[in-house]
Amino acid sequence: MTWDEMAWTIAEGRTDAYPYLLRIRQVPPGFPRQRFPQRLNIFWSLAKADEKGYPTGSELQRLHAFEERLVAAMESDQFAMLALITTGRREREFVFYTANPDEFLRRLTNMPQEKNPYPIKIHLNQDAHWRYYEGELSRLPGS
Repeated sequence: MTWDEMAWTIAEGRTDAYPYLLRIRQVPPGFPRQRFPQRLNIFWSLAKADEKGYPTGSELQRLHAFEERLVAAMESDQFAMLALITTGRREREFVFYTANPDEFLRRLTNMPQEKNPYPIKIHLNQDAHWRYYEGELSRLPGS
């Protein structure tokens, strides 16, 4: 099974403070997660959002372009996997797993850019057992 063939699940959720949308890749049990022990959380701060804190209009178009560029830069050679995306609180979070954070940042820097810098912050975490992913997966209805 190729990465493109892995299904995505979309769910809505709510914390005590805000609603959110979760899009999570259904990574099969036999996938070699140990090859991707580093997690990079990329947070995009929304300039335009609706009353729920979700992107609208031109902001949504910018996010789609950014995601397409990220996936092309990171997944074309299975270097890093986009495992999940959450949206809410006026931000979108892209969660990637990789073995080489320095190369990830190099690819991010070298991918096509817009005139204005992307409104992102990046957090790096050791997550060899994909606990963050598993935690989000457990939030899905029926888990």
